[in-house]
Amino acid sequence: MRRQKHIIGITAIAIAIAIFSGCSKTSEMSEAAPDSEVSVTKNAEKAEPATDLSSKPEKKVKIGAKVKSYKDDTLSFEYEGKEYSLPMTKEMFENEIYLCDSIAPNISERIINNNLGENISANIVLNESMDKIIACDVIKANGKIDNGMSPYNADNTVNEDMLYTMKHTGKSLCEFSNREELIECDLNDLPLCKKLDYPETVFPVMPTIYKFDDGKAILLDLDINVQVDDDRVSAENDLETLEIYGKRTGFFATVQNISDDTITVLLNDGITYCTVPTFYNDGDGLAIGSEIMVLLNADSNLFGKGGDHTFDYAILVNNSAYYKEAEGEFSKLAYAVFSGWDQFSCTRIDQIENK
Repeated sequence: MRRQKHIIGITAIAIAIAIFSGCSKTSEMSEAAPDSEVSVTKNAEKAEPATDLSSKPEKKVKIGAKVKSYKDDTLSFEYEGKEYSLPMTKEMFENEIYLCDSIAPNISERIINNNLGENISANIVLNESMDKIIACDVIKANGKIDNGMSPYNADNTVNEDMLYTMKHTGKSLCEFSNREELIECDLNDLPLCKKLDYPETVFPVMPTIYKFDDGKAILLDLDINVQVDDDRVSAENDLETLEIYGKRTGFFATVQNISDDTITVLLNDGITYCTVPTFYNDGDGLAIGSEIMVLLNADSNLFGKGGDHTFDYAILVNNSAYYKEAEGEFSKLAYAVFSGWDQFSCTRIDQIENK
């Protein structure tokens, strides 16, 4: 019994020592913790936030320059006697208005690459080192876009003296006139779908024109089916109304001969030759052997008819973007019709043969 009490006493002492020792370590750790927190806090106070260089606004330089050309997404210009050629997409042109033909050059491109002998100025925004274009304006820098003077009187009735008459003066040339002015234009400046077989005189019409400061003009758009009421002028502007000037079919062909004002093409049927005028075209150059689409006032049954044919009206389309579904298989195409303002639906030769 005495021995049992002795063992219990030793065990109790051991447990007490263990508890005391654990408490002591816990106390030491608790006392050390505030020092650790202070140390972390002090280090955090010393750390400086990282500088975000990308958040600084890019410095810009705005200049007035003489533009030489715009081609292949590159703007060439002269500034203070030095010439520059810098990459620039179409989207960087300012003050654009977008017309029905998205494939043709936009208004700024036509201003820069005009065939009127106009020297073009531009307001260009660049980065500080002047090796990157941010924006470019040539529209306001050289003239203005004009829809014509308002055809309304003070009481909001229509003043017919202010409506435009279009006179077709020969080939693709024309004049627009009203009581106030006469403007000379080239119908070949129009979007592809608006290059129609116009009669000698049309009244009333609604032209959209870019006027250079010296009075020369680029014809941007033309509404010809204009309705006039006592208090309203409106235009029916769709492909169906344009067919009053002829149902046009595009024939795929190869250029055989080129003269001053006409070319002769062989349709893809291999037996039908057509001689057509060249004043309506999409601006791309032609050569013997060029594969083109020729828009004619003719039915699709011209394909396969054979023989020689002459037309007074045609549009020469050398840019395959208008019939992009046909890329890589031109020789297999027969003809096409408009499926949108700037697109065509194509018929292949094998589709005709299998009918």
